[in-house]
Amino acid sequence: MANYEDCGPSAYDWDLIKPDWESGILTVDEMVKRHRISRDMLREKGREFVASGVWQERPRQAGRRPQALLDQAKALLAQGPVKHPDVPYYGDFTIGGREKPPTITGVASTEPRVIAYSKKVGERICDLVAQNWSLEEICTLPGMPATWRVMQWLRSPEHQDFCTIYWDAARAALLLQLDELDKELSEVVADTKKRNKNVSNARIQAIRERRQHLEFKVTNLLPHVFKGIGRATGRNAGDVENKSRLGGLAAIARKGTDQMLETGVIDPMTRKVNLKVVNGGKS
Repeated sequence: MANYEDCGPSAYDWDLIKPDWESGILTVDEMVKRHRISRDMLREKGREFVASGVWQERPRQAGRRPQALLDQAKALLAQGPVKHPDVPYYGDFTIGGREKPPTITGVASTEPRVIAYSKKVGERICDLVAQNWSLEEICTLPGMPATWRVMQWLRSPEHQDFCTIYWDAARAALLLQLDELDKELSEVVADTKKRNKNVSNARIQAIRERRQHLEFKVTNLLPHVFKGIGRATGRNAGDVENKSRLGGLAAIARKGTDQMLETGVIDPMTRKVNLKVVNGGKS
């Protein structure tokens, strides 16, 4: 069994994921569905394991996969999701009590997609978002709408309640990831003396970069932080009407951590997310 200690703590059994990574039979998206792991974690861990020599580099496929590889991918996905002992399983969203294998890239699904919005579908989407599922992953499940249709619902004034709950769920998922990164960082720092100093420092830097990326995503999901930005100036100038939830404020979000420090989203002393600001002034 490979030694994964220097790559940080994780509940996943990486020896179960290694064959799928090295064979190149499954795409990254299909590996995400088979192992119930986030795309970002899979790619980041994969790079770390390859750099450390624990895993081999994934073979690159030019263009569409040949039929032989598609048949092998179908056979693997037909076995259902791989159960990792220490990872909570949230895949109990089935039809007829049986999990349907995810759709393979390039193969059409026979399950009809949802067209009209319903409260049940909206709640199911928000529950999965809160569990850190991406919208693309959710929309591949049976009975789910297309990604573009969900985005259409989020922009529609008729579904304002769904829009609010969706962004609250996405924000909660990101804040939970930030808490997990803080715990992981504290464990690595506390264990620095027992490990190689260079390896520990590199690991700490990697965690801090991931945390900065999540903080940037939190900023994009907090439109009220940028209140007052996007106003027109000059004589007889009124407020600029922004039709989307985030409006034209993406440019200010690109400033990253510095902007979050200025707006108070991140406490300058503790470098942690200020929940009072995140919740709109509520404690």
